[in-house]
Amino acid sequence: NLVINENLPINTAVQIILDEQQLETLEEKARYLCELIVNADFLQLDLTTQTEDFKTQEGESVSTITSLVKILTPLLKNNPELIYELGLSDIHYDEASPYGTLVNYIFNDLLRTDDTMFACTATLDSSSQARDNLHPAYPLATLSPTCFISGLPHNNTIKVWEYNTETKRWKRTVTLDAAKGGHIGTVTSLATLSPTCFVSGSLDRRIKVWTYNAETEQWECATLGFAQGGHVNIIRSLTALSPTCFVSGSQDHTIKVWTYNAQNLQWERTTLGTIHGGHTEAVMSLATLSPTCFVSGSWDNTIKVWTYNVKNLQWECTTLGAAQGGHTNFVLSLTALSPTCFVSGSHDDIVKVWVYNTTTKKWACTATLGTAQGGHTNNVPSLATLSPTCFVSGSSDKTVKIWKNIRKSYTV
Repeated sequence: NLVINENLPINTAVQIILDEQQLETLEEKARYLCELIVNADFLQLDLTTQTEDFKTQEGESVSTITSLVKILTPLLKNNPELIYELGLSDIHYDEASPYGTLVNYIFNDLLRTDDTMFACTATLDSSSQARDNLHPAYPLATLSPTCFISGLPHNNTIKVWEYNTETKRWKRTVTLDAAKGGHIGTVTSLATLSPTCFVSGSLDRRIKVWTYNAETEQWECATLGFAQGGHVNIIRSLTALSPTCFVSGSQDHTIKVWTYNAQNLQWERTTLGTIHGGHTEAVMSLATLSPTCFVSGSWDNTIKVWTYNVKNLQWECTTLGAAQGGHTNFVLSLTALSPTCFVSGSHDDIVKVWVYNTTTKKWACTATLGTAQGGHTNNVPSLATLSPTCFVSGSSDKTVKIWKNIRKSYTV
């Protein structure tokens, strides 16, 4: 309710407000100032005409911007999640404005360490609101906004779930098991090709391509096993490149690119193995960057970026290992944020963000997210994308963490 004279220097206004509120601790002052940043009218004053300095308790003369930074820095540095909790993530300031200097300082220098531009904005664990315990991870894939498919740990079935708009409930509509031509081993991976077609991989070393027949209202499947040129060991990962093309990764150390030939009605495969520059251990994860580019992660501790060369009709790969700033243990999970950015999770408990530099034509690790950045304390077998600037990670430490790119969310 305090009214600030428009001619009053901003630093003096800040001190009056803090005194009026009788705030004593640094945290109380910082939290209150964060709220003022979002809501207070006095921040809309013309700061360019306010030149009065503020004297610190030590007698040091500092500028308006510096006085604010000095109060905000200790809290925000160790608690970047306050940026989201207090609504700061919704503000955009131009760098030319004096206040933009403060925003620029906080987000480019204060919160950014040498190797990360992401902040963990939430941690969900067994103490979080909804659950008393966490269940083992199992494969999931979305067919449409109201339909998804799931596998179960130590189970060879796939379940199709649909949302009933009348009852407002999710219902299991179909169970696809061995009796329906499905797997005879635990389902390890799923990938969607279209709202009526998906693929599944299993411990039984087979891939199943499932297609919904609208006439019979039944799911029908085609098997891609050893006899069809498939894998000779467990299927560990799948990703779709297009409605007629997908990629599989296996414990047999190979990757296979499957393309549907509409003329002979067959799935044809291209094998990418060690002799093609591929992995030397099990391929545990895959993610699509574009219809002609995907990434793979392996027990050999490396990531491979595969790009299709339309001139020589070959898949070519770039290796991202420890020498390129990569992981020091198994690469367990991958997710794409954009065609030029992806995230990797590893048995080394670290999450890394990779960006393609269009100038150098090289991939670089731009963020390493470990315990020092609020990350996980155990291996990271699961990743999923929420938006081009936000993703989630799941870990064997029984937590899920939500990460957001705090730098690219701002105009400074």
